[in-house]
Amino acid sequence: MHPRSGLIIIAAAVLALAAAATAAPPPVDRAALLQRYSPVLIFGADEDWSPIPVERLLRDLGRCYVVLGNHDFADSRDPFSQRVDADALAGLEGVVLLTDQSAAVDLRGSRVQIVGVDPRSYASREAKPESMTDESANLRILLCHFPGIVKRIPGAFHLILAGHMHAGQIVVPYPGGKLRLAHLRAHDVEGVHEYGSTVLHVSPGLGTTFLPFRLFARPEVTELVVRSA
Repeated sequence: MHPRSGLIIIAAAVLALAAAATAAPPPVDRAALLQRYSPVLIFGADEDWSPIPVERLLRDLGRCYVVLGNHDFADSRDPFSQRVDADALAGLEGVVLLTDQSAAVDLRGSRVQIVGVDPRSYASREAKPESMTDESANLRILLCHFPGIVKRIPGAFHLILAGHMHAGQIVVPYPGGKLRLAHLRAHDVEGVHEYGSTVLHVSPGLGTTFLPFRLFARPEVTELVVRSA
């Protein structure tokens, strides 16, 4: 199989797609983008420090599935967090905002279920995404801003996409490891982790919290290629 064949997902834990130094995003070739990442674009929001409104960023992307993060409700240590208008996001053409909801798409003859967790219900421990699983789906994907969700629902989903950690944001390397100052006790800070039959991917994202810079925590928008076994 060609290494780039299969379902291609672009995942960003922080939606600051335009460089903070510019007042306008680069032109988006929507047709080329959708052809490259067809048919599903999956993003997690949680956007700070970008001069471009998140609504405009999403509108330029075309079809995408979105979950929000704690920054989007100004629930963080970051004094610059700003609330987004969830209703305005949900009203954008092509944007599917999942707040403890499920969507299904047919991809090349396979049924893919996408479930999204509301960060507010996660924080109150009321989120129960496992109750929405579709056993008939060939691939079940969960979008949750917080990677800790994987420990609450082992085995319910094939793939969980999360963020929140910013790869530690300020990292001090030492022989044999790294000291991640933003999340000193966290284990799943970035990359791919396996929990039984579930694969968790934690995106390093592009943003920050509290301090507007990163050190030895490279920002990243991740392209994932999902292939059948």
